[in-house]
Amino acid sequence: MTMFPNACGPPGSQDSSFAWKLCVQLLLLGFLLPTWLGAMEIKVSEDPVVALVGQDAVLHCSFSPESNFTLNELSLFWQVTDTNQLVHSFTEGQDQPAYQGSTYANRTALFYDQLAHGNMSLLLRRVQISDEGSFTCFVKVRDFSRAAVSLQMAATYSKPNVNLEPSKNLKPGDLVKVRCHSFSGYPEAVVLWQDGHGNNITDNITTSQVANEQGLFDVQSVLQVVLEPNSTYSCLIKNPLLQEVTHASVTITGLEELNDGEGSKTALQPLKNTDVKEDIAEEID
Repeated sequence: MTMFPNACGPPGSQDSSFAWKLCVQLLLLGFLLPTWLGAMEIKVSEDPVVALVGQDAVLHCSFSPESNFTLNELSLFWQVTDTNQLVHSFTEGQDQPAYQGSTYANRTALFYDQLAHGNMSLLLRRVQISDEGSFTCFVKVRDFSRAAVSLQMAATYSKPNVNLEPSKNLKPGDLVKVRCHSFSGYPEAVVLWQDGHGNNITDNITTSQVANEQGLFDVQSVLQVVLEPNSTYSCLIKNPLLQEVTHASVTITGLEELNDGEGSKTALQPLKNTDVKEDIAEEID
């Protein structure tokens, strides 16, 4: 089994002999590279590259070429580290798109005007959750070397919707559910509930986070409380990777005397989705 099934196949299966040249180079990278590592230094991003879903990402990879270096000497391969799927290849002075994985077709490019200066970085367009992971940059000029870059995906959570259940005929002392719902974020959120004084009331909650078809998370959190007059319940949704917090609240304001002929009764009136002071966003660790 080869490391690069997109390029290698049985003799005569490709339209030209170039496929076999590429295959041989890839096999050399896979089997001989470990004995030649260190001959050429490659620089990559030490920290993971964080990219927003649907945007473009740049995976940085570079080396310091010798003064007489030409692009015809360069063989450059990007692959998925875990699966060895070929993401992008550049040999004999040109791209070789026919041998990349179909997942990456029309989504990759190099910085061609910077190749001669040693910039081997990969542009990956319209990134999705499925792109998250490690990518390996293989470079061969006169020697071989490689290095891996991690890509982490992120997506901003929507502003939460906050509702009371039930929402009518509320009385002091009623046990109610405060439901908070936020959509299409990544990675999983950190959920915090606060009262109107900024106290953490997160203990008595039930939270579920479910990935949709795109791999983005929909978050639903339910807080059970005993209603009190002039009370506020705030739901804060934090994206731990982006360090973003979005929030909303429901406030119970005022008392209304209702007379149904049997005496006065006190009812609470909810006001939904009231904005919360921005400073509470800083209180999620």
